[in-house]
Amino acid sequence: MDMLSDYLEFTHRSESPDAYHKWTCLSMISGIIGKKCWLNFNYFSIYPNMYLVLVSLPGVGKKSTSMRIGKKMVTDSGSEICITQDALTPQALMIEMEDAFRTIETPNKKLYSSSSLTLFSSELVTLLGAGAGMVEFLTDIYDSDKSFEYKTKNAGKLTIDNPCLNVIGCATTETFSNKILQDAVAGGFISRAVVVYANDAKVISPFEMPSKSALTARARVVSRYAQIGELYGEILFSTAAKDHFETWYTKTFSEMAKNKTGMEFDSRLHVHVARTAMLLALSDISTIIELKHLEYAIEMLNEVAHYMKLVRMSAGASKYSESQLKILSAINTFGSVAEEDILTLFMGDTTIEEFGEQMELMMRVGYIKLEVDNHKRYFVITPKGIELFESYGG
Repeated sequence: MDMLSDYLEFTHRSESPDAYHKWTCLSMISGIIGKKCWLNFNYFSIYPNMYLVLVSLPGVGKKSTSMRIGKKMVTDSGSEICITQDALTPQALMIEMEDAFRTIETPNKKLYSSSSLTLFSSELVTLLGAGAGMVEFLTDIYDSDKSFEYKTKNAGKLTIDNPCLNVIGCATTETFSNKILQDAVAGGFISRAVVVYANDAKVISPFEMPSKSALTARARVVSRYAQIGELYGEILFSTAAKDHFETWYTKTFSEMAKNKTGMEFDSRLHVHVARTAMLLALSDISTIIELKHLEYAIEMLNEVAHYMKLVRMSAGASKYSESQLKILSAINTFGSVAEEDILTLFMGDTTIEEFGEQMELMMRVGYIKLEVDNHKRYFVITPKGIELFESYGG
């Protein structure tokens, strides 16, 4: 996947995690293609559009930075892509999609029309809470086929021809768990979304500029976006990729039947894998999904599923779920953290008594342990805690 390699080379010294950049790169391909390419899948067709949610602990991650970098490269490529910011109501979003209606001439000289729109949401909680029925609207229009009708109380019926909505949004673990997760699961939004959690805190000098090789890599990405915009038609699996997908599908869903955790996402995992493989093929200017595309798509989605555990942990019933997530994440990142450093980092989240109770609970569960070196106390991640980070929810 040369395009992803170039994208990551250019963004390597940005403050945003690589995981955000990888998925943002693919989201921009989704926006460029719209409904011009598709994959016939059982009784329906899969289009490249995705709902991408970038999630991190509050104050880290630089989620909006990742979005801005991707948006600028697509704009510089001159690709035909309709972009909007946060909409206030479902009706307003419908009007934006109506304005995005375009007709193109296909390679076989036929005309093809669609209403494709990419929505950037710097605060996903604001988008989902914007107007009554926004979650329901986003869920319904996600895989709508030829036309979509939306009935309003005052404006009557709105109709969008061949809609294709691509969304990339940002959220903190706190807002995602407390204000998004419950309603979005109930509405089916989460099963349709790729939720990418990352907590990498890069320390980058504000005066450091991209290197010459990084700028050259960016130029290749911009050129590739322009080439992708010319693609049209059905996406097909190679024989090797098709055989591998069927084997993976059978094994994966047999295992899922034994583990009901996170089923709202898992129920559509095969669709997410197929869509991601399609985007990776398109990044290579190809309409054939090769084995390498499928294997990397599975790897990317496995990573997403694994890290969904962190979002779920913050959605626990306990009022301390969020701070426990932060503490475990910090200890997992460094392996061992001095007690005073943990206290300093999270002193604003809890009292000393509550902090002691949380640490005691996590030690009794077996996720962390206490070690003493030269009279200094350290909290250390245990093999059980590492296993939690590697396997929970996946």
